[in-house]
Parts: sequence; structure tokens; C-alpha cells
Amino acid sequence: SFDPKGYATMIVINDNYADGRDMSWLWDVDFESLRKEGVSEVSGVRAYDMALRLQYDEVSVSHVDTDLVRSLKNFLSAQNGKPKRIYCTYTAMLALRRELGKITTVQEIS
Repeated sequence: SFDPKGYATMIVINDNYADGRDMSWLWDVDFESLRKEGVSEVSGVRAYDMALRLQYDEVSVSHVDTDLVRSLKNFLSAQNGKPKRIYCTYTAMLALRRELGKITTVQEIS
């Protein structure tokens, strides 16, 4: 995993068909590396499941909102110029790219 030091972190978890419906994998991931900096924003259909999982690894979460658009706007505006990282599931990534494309140039991927 990336060293989170100095970065604002957002996590977006969906459980749509393309992501896989079984969220048990969240419990197989070690999130302790995020403990020191915490997570600024958790969003997506399974935002509260992710926030609970982070709580078990003693990772502080500043804000939880299932509305991805609102959550992204909050994340982008509230981090005082810190570089940002977003960890997300597949369908969340597609939605995030769509929203980010409204405010900046998003590189086409193939």
C-alpha cells in the first residue's frame, strides 16, 4: 500500500454486480497503515460497512456519506491543498471519473 503520510484519503465502496456483492473481503484487508493519518471521507453504497471496518482497525474517519457526488465535493474542498488519494471499487471508479471529468481533464483509459 501507499504511504498515506501527508495525503488526504477517500475510500468509496460499492457492491454493484460488477464489483461483487460479497463485502467480506473488507475484513481480509489490513487498513492499519491508514491509522496515523486517518481517512477524510468514506462514501459509496457500502460507506457505513467500510467505516465500521476502519473502526475495527482504529482508523479515524472524518466524514461518511453514501452520496458519492456530495462526498467527492466535500473531499475536494475540505483538504486545504493536501494531495489526495481515492481508493475505490470498480463501479465507484467509473462514477468518480465521470464526476471528476466535470471539473478537470480526466485522461482517457483503454
